[in-house]
Amino acid sequence: MIITKDFVMIHFPKTGTSFARKVIKSIHAQRISNSILSRFLIHTGLQESDIQIVKIKKWNRLTQHGSVRDIPKKHLSKEIVSIARNPFSRLLSNFHYQFWLRNPGKNGLKAQAKFENFPDLNLEEFISYRKLVLQYRFENNPKLRNLIASNNIGPHTVDFLEFYFQKSPQALLQLNDEYITSRSYLNDMTPITFLRQENLTDDLCHFLSAKNYSINELDFIRSHDRVNVSQDDPKKSEPLWTQKAIDEVKQSERYLFEIMEHFGIDHNKYTPSANANKCG
Repeated sequence: MIITKDFVMIHFPKTGTSFARKVIKSIHAQRISNSILSRFLIHTGLQESDIQIVKIKKWNRLTQHGSVRDIPKKHLSKEIVSIARNPFSRLLSNFHYQFWLRNPGKNGLKAQAKFENFPDLNLEEFISYRKLVLQYRFENNPKLRNLIASNNIGPHTVDFLEFYFQKSPQALLQLNDEYITSRSYLNDMTPITFLRQENLTDDLCHFLSAKNYSINELDFIRSHDRVNVSQDDPKKSEPLWTQKAIDEVKQSERYLFEIMEHFGIDHNKYTPSANANKCG
């Protein structure tokens, strides 16, 4: 996560956080570079840097993908911002990025054994693989594991609760139609300002403009290249989406769709067409 004097940015994986992180870090590094006094005070420990990059131990490694529970107490009063990406696009990004193949972890390794053609999975099989990994993830908590399976709760929704709720296990146990439609979840969710991944440059500039970032700094963001964009792959032109895959995402992530509607973000409009290779 990134902490500045004005806000905390939570890096939800595969949503465009690499871009946001890079441009914000670059802007603050340039500010320090432009001020001899600031460089001296920070170097001597007389002044804190106006930006902190916080890493935590997670997934058996150091990562910048901390949740709201990892925010240091003295910064909890600051506005918290994060990036929202529609479940269809994020699923495809995970499918193509193949971190699940390069670094599967113990749960991924267990799940692999259930697929005879692994790693040559189509999108439907990948969805099933991710659900199985989720089951192994909660194998030491049978109550949650069974609830997730019986209610068909998807990985994106589980991760959302994990990142933005102070007590995510308790929220998962309450997750049902009444909890969502009554908006009781808002009592358990940390207030978040969401930027839209599909409109990230403009949303980020609008957010930072309100924090008094300069016109030159905002122009730098607008002109910056995208980050962590995978190279073109002929396989990506293959028809990936089937109606079964689309229906499964909409059903398993249904609560996430409803939560984001409350924040003015309509993920439904990015529903792909069957046998189309991309969303939107």
